[in-house]
Amino acid sequence: MRAAGIIERDGAVLLMHRINGNRAYYVFPGGTVANGETPQEACIREILEETSLVTRSIQPLGSQTENGRLVHYFHILDFAGTPALGGPEKEACSPSNHYSLEWVNRADLGQIAVFPANAQALISAQTPSPAGGGHIRKPAPLFEKPNLRS
Repeated sequence: MRAAGIIERDGAVLLMHRINGNRAYYVFPGGTVANGETPQEACIREILEETSLVTRSIQPLGSQTENGRLVHYFHILDFAGTPALGGPEKEACSPSNHYSLEWVNRADLGQIAVFPANAQALISAQTPSPAGGGHIRKPAPLFEKPNLRS
């Protein structure tokens, strides 16, 4: 089981850019849920480890099975810090196994390889509120309601 965070700022989404051999793609920051850890706790931990950001507010978006593995997605509503690569990704980074953090404008997401394949739907499951403060969620029928104790 995995947990991943969708982090937005000023119309852009923070993604992990991966170059693995000849394959380049983007993923949401996140990782494996440890024994005894809830998916939300795992997401908060993984965001800190991979991006150096401290999560201040988090909201479940939904869950789906990817490659036979359940993945819980969360919208990071508020965070502190400046994104900086950390954790095992920083240690494993090399020219043939590259990791970097990049802010990608929402409008550009359709032009890059983002996994999972329905990344745009995941990001569209939430949207800035009309008043500009906080966020409201649109229904996300593509996803199962998360069981945060799975």
